Amino acid sequence: MRQALLLILGFAFVAGCGGGSDEWTEKRPATAPAEGKLTYKGEGVEGATVLLVPDAAGGEVYGASAVTRSGGAFALAAWPPQTGVVPGKYKVAVSKKVMPEMSEVPADSHDSDNTAPPAKNMLPEQYGDPNKSGLTLEVPATGKTDILLELK
Repeated sequence: MRQALLLILGFAFVAGCGGGSDEWTEKRPATAPAEGKLTYKGEGVEGATVLLVPDAAGGEVYGASAVTRSGGAFALAAWPPQTGVVPGKYKVAVSKKVMPEMSEVPADSHDSDNTAPPAKNMLPEQYGDPNKSGLTLEVPATGKTDILLELK
C-alpha cells in the first residue's frame, strides 16, 4: 500500500510541476479516454481511489488514477485535471479509505499526543495492492469507455 501512496504522490507532484508549461504538455505522450464503473458486491462504490500501475518492463511508463463518483463512475487521468491515460497494459489497485468517527475509537487505542487513528479501508485489502488485486486493464490507443471493475 505504501508503494501505491508514493505513486499517487508522485502523480500529484508531476501534475503540479511546470505551471501549465506548453513545452511539457506538447512533449508528453498522447492519452486515450479510460472511463468506467467500480462495483463491490454488485453496488457502485463512490469515493474510492482507482490506481493504474503500468505493467511494462523498461522504457517510460505512466500511471493514472481516479476517484469514483456517484454510482461508482470514474474517468482515469494520467495528468489531472485532464482525463485520459497513456495506452497500454496496467495492473489495477482500488481502495476506499475513511477516517473512523472519534466516537467509534476506543479511548485507549490512541495516544495522548492527539494522533488520529488510522483510516479504515472499506474494501477488501487485497484490492489495494496492484500485485495482489487480480485486476488488470488494457487501454488501446482508441480508448476504453466501458471499463467495469467488479470487486467481490
